Amino acid sequence: MNDMHIADLADVRAFAATLPTKYVVCRDGGHNFAPHDAYELEGGGYERVRKCRSCGTLKTQELTNDFVILRTSYAYPPGYTAEAGTGRIDGEGRCVFRGAALMAEMKMLHNKQRTH
Repeated sequence: MNDMHIADLADVRAFAATLPTKYVVCRDGGHNFAPHDAYELEGGGYERVRKCRSCGTLKTQELTNDFVILRTSYAYPPGYTAEAGTGRIDGEGRCVFRGAALMAEMKMLHNKQRTH
């Protein structure tokens, strides 16, 4: 049984309206990670850190000597995540971010065309 609270769509819309475009774009299409740091761990294995080129989210992975991923964690920039207790943002909620990203893309593209 899934007892996970789903975020109210009105709350998701209100939250999305507060986000900078770069956050909405990452929430819609995923992060664009690039290498940021990597090193061998004392006692064996590795840790690598990747940073999103758009929003700055850090993704840290701990790997074994054979490069099996043991743990992955994320450090999001301030304001990227919704308030605790908002609930899981499901497919309908993700449509809110997709729509916000598309509107921002259209605005950017149309402004670009006007300047040429």
